[in-house]
Amino acid sequence: MKKIAAALTLLKDAAGIALSRWRTLLLQAGGLLAAALLFYALLMLPDSHIWTVAISAMAWPVLALGVLWLERSVFTAMLRPASHPSWKISVPLLLFWIALYVTAWLFLSHASDKFVLYASYLNSRLPAPGRAMLTYERIHGLFEDLYLILQWWLLPGLLLPCVVTTVGDGLHRSTWHRITSVWREWIWWLAIILLRFVGGIYTTRLLLWHPQRSAYVEVFSAVGRTTAIYLLDVALWYLLLSLLTACLLKANSAGGPEDSQRLTASKP
Repeated sequence: MKKIAAALTLLKDAAGIALSRWRTLLLQAGGLLAAALLFYALLMLPDSHIWTVAISAMAWPVLALGVLWLERSVFTAMLRPASHPSWKISVPLLLFWIALYVTAWLFLSHASDKFVLYASYLNSRLPAPGRAMLTYERIHGLFEDLYLILQWWLLPGLLLPCVVTTVGDGLHRSTWHRITSVWREWIWWLAIILLRFVGGIYTTRLLLWHPQRSAYVEVFSAVGRTTAIYLLDVALWYLLLSLLTACLLKANSAGGPEDSQRLTASKP
């Protein structure tokens, strides 16, 4: 019961954080929308002239840095640290975490390509009764389930607290304690599962649904569905950040003197 009560308190704190930091939601939604529009404009930019090639070559790095700066600003706005970390530290840290995430993602994707071989080998090494119980299809299915757990649940759940804490508040003696405190919260892992499940289902359904009317209606439908998907995903992302902020505030209040003074302006 104590764990359930603590989880409910975290959810209440997360709701208060989400309501008090609504400007951060607007910053996230507006910034990503502007980045997406600029990305589309750069793709449509012809390369038949030297000046268009020069603009494109300069705009892509600016766009990438702008997105990094946006996320760094969002994390800082959510945590509200007593002193903002320098961008010379936070931006390289963000790049490091992105590179680590991409590396882990590619490693898991590469490993998934060999699931057929792994399942066949393990099935062949089992005795006859074992092969009847753990068939090739079952072993392959277990590998696929493990892949989904690692890629869509464990990897984001482990790395996101690292990213938000180090990028939004910098590196301190209490950083590792705060990160591990988030990992120990079962409500955090449940939120990762639920938000991923809800976002995945409704995003897929909206993408696959078509009114099957005229081309004019199809265009309006595509615009409306894309807008709904964007707003839904940004809202879910914001809710997850709010819960993460609540977990970090709990870690601060339970920590030492440095922790208690770290996010002096964080409470909603």
